[in-house]
Amino acid sequence: MKNRLVLSRLIIKGEEYQRTFLLNSSLIIIKGDGFSGKSLLLKLIVYCLGGKPELIDLSVQKELDEFCNEVYLEFSISEQIYTVKRDLKTDKNLINIFLCSFEECNDYSPWKKDSDDANDFFAKELQISLHSILKRKAGSKDLTKEKISFRDVMRYIFINQGELGTINFLKNNNTFVSGKNKEVFKIINDLLIPDLEQISEDIQITQNEINEKEKVKSGLESYLENKEANVLIQLVDLKETYSSLLYTSDAA
Repeated sequence: MKNRLVLSRLIIKGEEYQRTFLLNSSLIIIKGDGFSGKSLLLKLIVYCLGGKPELIDLSVQKELDEFCNEVYLEFSISEQIYTVKRDLKTDKNLINIFLCSFEECNDYSPWKKDSDDANDFFAKELQISLHSILKRKAGSKDLTKEKISFRDVMRYIFINQGELGTINFLKNNNTFVSGKNKEVFKIINDLLIPDLEQISEDIQITQNEINEKEKVKSGLESYLENKEANVLIQLVDLKETYSSLLYTSDAA
């Protein structure tokens, strides 16, 4: 990761309500009683940075549902200020990215991105070298590419306290997700081979071509076996026909 993301403030907003949480680049300790919203504050930050829509459950967060419609996150990357706006109730997959502070959002038009495109955008701005890993298709020898995303990197940044010390840590119990953890660790620690993505793609293409040719070879072998069987049947029929003719001739 070449660039640094610095959070400035989180704003939750409704028609007659607005609350701002100021953040800074020093160590931040969030304290409060149980169910006071400490985890929700962190989830809202992840939500703005491309977290999945179901991350914020308004059926549980009653007050958030009652008073707030949208959430804003203002941050900077290499001195460029960004403000992200995401709706809490409608169009939850849409993320609006402004190249300005929160106060200036009404004066500018945002980039409108779905959560996947936003994840790619954040990775690019932070100069995180994402790539694809090769996975074998279920029930097949063919290989397919699975993309590493900014959301996968976020698993190392935001860890649910209930997952610490359990099999759920870093989604380890989810076989569709946990296979990416090793590659994400390499990305974070800059341990990747620069041309790995192209190499992986070449391997995939070559392996799939080999698999296709093996299928053709198997089909040809099956065809030849069947053809030889048919020829043998024809020869047996001819033998019986000539034997019958010879028997008829001898009788005459």
